[in-house]
Amino acid sequence: MGAALEFSLRYTLTGVTMEALVINAIEEAISRELAEESQVRYVLAENLGNGLQVWAIADSPGADVRRRIYEKELRLIKQFPNEVLDFNILQTLGRKPDEIASGARVVYSRPE
Repeated sequence: MGAALEFSLRYTLTGVTMEALVINAIEEAISRELAEESQVRYVLAENLGNGLQVWAIADSPGADVRRRIYEKELRLIKQFPNEVLDFNILQTLGRKPDEIASGARVVYSRPE
């Protein structure tokens, strides 16, 4: 791909990069999918430049909960085959999102 074409594809009229639009769409899909699991309190995401790191933070991530989350993660990986998605499951342990992954954005927070 030529530099001029790449430049024109990377920027929209509003100055938002296409990459940012794609990442936002992926984050929304991840948020919707993982929010279906009642044990998930937060979903955090961080764009690492070469992929998206995602944390599903669950209150009690026992074996059944983890299995259901893994199934959702696999569906997301299949939905976005050209993207690098690195998923992690952690237990809340009373922590707030910024105590878990300080560089990540909260893309889902379960209402209290």
